[in-house]
Amino acid sequence: MRVCAIEMPGGVAGDMLLAALIDCGADQGRIQAGLDALGLGPLPLSTSTVQVSSLRALRLQVAVEQEARWQQDDYNHGHHNHDHHHNHDHHHNHDHHHDHGHHHDHGQVHRPYAQIRDLLASAALPERVRGRAQAVFALLAAAEGAVHGIDPEAVIFHEVGGLDAIADVVGVCLALEDLGIEQVVCGPLLLGSGHVHCAHGRMPVPVPAVQRMLEIHQPPTRRLDFDSGEVTTPTGCALVLGLSEAYRIPPGRVLASGYGAGHKRIPGLTNVLRVSLIDSQMAADNPWQGEIEELRTVIDDASPEALAALRDNLLQTGAKDAWLQPVAMKKGRLGSELVVLADPGQVDVLARMVLQQSSAIGLRRSRWQRWELPRRMCSVRVHGLDIPCKVVTLPDGSQRAKAEHDALLAAVARSGRSLPELKVAAEALAIENGVRGQLEKQ
Repeated sequence: MRVCAIEMPGGVAGDMLLAALIDCGADQGRIQAGLDALGLGPLPLSTSTVQVSSLRALRLQVAVEQEARWQQDDYNHGHHNHDHHHNHDHHHNHDHHHDHGHHHDHGQVHRPYAQIRDLLASAALPERVRGRAQAVFALLAAAEGAVHGIDPEAVIFHEVGGLDAIADVVGVCLALEDLGIEQVVCGPLLLGSGHVHCAHGRMPVPVPAVQRMLEIHQPPTRRLDFDSGEVTTPTGCALVLGLSEAYRIPPGRVLASGYGAGHKRIPGLTNVLRVSLIDSQMAADNPWQGEIEELRTVIDDASPEALAALRDNLLQTGAKDAWLQPVAMKKGRLGSELVVLADPGQVDVLARMVLQQSSAIGLRRSRWQRWELPRRMCSVRVHGLDIPCKVVTLPDGSQRAKAEHDALLAAVARSGRSLPELKVAAEALAIENGVRGQLEKQ
């Protein structure tokens, strides 16, 4: 299993994490192409090699005009009555990447969470990229909603709604996909110390949105013993906590590492972030190393259409899986049991979504150990057509492949060949390519 381990000796911001992933080997050109496909206008990534306390690192900037091609009038007109909750501009001077040498007026960037969610839902992104990005913004919305005492659906992002922050979040998710990362883990978050001045007044570090995310996820943290100001930004915090499945770095072979540099200079602090690409093989004597959360509730007063929409929203927000099953209830009533599987760090966001978007008045929560087979995604070419496949490695070392069904249907329509024929050919080729790749590594 390919694991991305995030260590934060100098804190975390979105641009630092993206820079570290590029330094670790993620292809900047492919990330740039994915950002351009969002349809928001140019989102140019610029990287440079720098020295931070004699340590080589990569620094990244996203040089954008904040309003390029971004049409927000319809949303703002529909949400103007919420602005009184959000008249802060998030000028915490916290984002390591906001000193670009461009005079962006972040105070004028007002983006509803719903607009960003809809943008990601319709964007031409790989499904895992879309799910990861949705999870990050859902966590940000939940935190901001709790801070201001409003529904997350009503949250209007200010600074984290800027195009550079959107590029950071989606760029990180694209980089993880380019590196073939199956699991993200992290070490303790560095909270800094001291105070920042913002529209809320003089606030202690961490700022309210970061504090709320720490309450939701309960990650390990550490503080500095000197006045550093803010070193973990809301966007950086949401990326780490929204993507991480565990707060420990597993054993395994380190395949590559990368360092991302922040833009702030803080005396006494090496302002970098490190990511490591780890080939983590489950120990033969204890394969039960993964954990998964399960949410369950029974609903008997909702239409099938409403329940199906809720399930789809859960999957888009980052649930590992979600399904409905019929159940017989008291007095012969028929109902539906909703079951949701989620990473431990995502379960609270999904639980709130179930209670907010359904008639359920309670949930049951369980945590299970899991034995997860190593898997990889690949694309094979059959009769001139590209078909994505998922390949898993079984405990005995053999492999099993499954072709993506929608891609098979499209290939059937274009080629005129039968679905079973294309399915067998694609899955056999995916396994053959995997075996050949293993032999080449030996």
